[in-house]
Amino acid sequence: MSTKGIPVACCSSKKIISEFCYKDLFIKFVASPQIAPRDGFTYYKPDDTIPGEHKTWRDLVLEQNHPDLVPAYCLYRRDIYRDLYHEFGNCFYILSAGWGIIRADFKIPAYDITYSTTPNMPEYAKRRDNYGWKDINHLKEDSIKFDRDSEVILFAGSDYVPPFCDMAQSVQYRKKILYKRHTVTRRQGFVYEYYQTNRNTNWYYEAVKRFLRDNERTRCI
Repeated sequence: MSTKGIPVACCSSKKIISEFCYKDLFIKFVASPQIAPRDGFTYYKPDDTIPGEHKTWRDLVLEQNHPDLVPAYCLYRRDIYRDLYHEFGNCFYILSAGWGIIRADFKIPAYDITYSTTPNMPEYAKRRDNYGWKDINHLKEDSIKFDRDSEVILFAGSDYVPPFCDMAQSVQYRKKILYKRHTVTRRQGFVYEYYQTNRNTNWYYEAVKRFLRDNERTRCI
């Protein structure tokens, strides 16, 4: 795989679709189904077993043949995901709190799961631990094909840094984490670069746009 800059962007809470239909049930995937609203939806975690079947919802997603699955780069509302895919294809990955580090065109259902700890996020959506989660890790799977001078770059808020480090720890390439808060916890094996901006919310989308501009200029040289 001939590539140098390998972007990994965190997922977004704003999605184009909000539900997943399976055998006439409208399902929402969340981190804590036990405290989810009592409404017209049925709530599950991705690694819960499908009732009456010998597989989990994640197993179903890995089969990649359900009509309600959407390529990840198309699921989120922000155009930045389409821009990254247009530029990098499957050398662009998404860190999804529901499914793991996935290739941009890997098909997933809508979900309401986040690593964010901000107060405006519903409690049932907040993923607080890794117990029972069998995250997909396409970045690790694909890394054997990367050029030896490749650099993996994370564009995400601080709450997404620890899970990224957990999943990318064994990837044997330069791994750069952009950060905004000076209190970021540093891990061995990762390079940390402060990103200067006046934005406090979703600042990493600004960083992605700058990265895309820089990449375009590099190609024109």
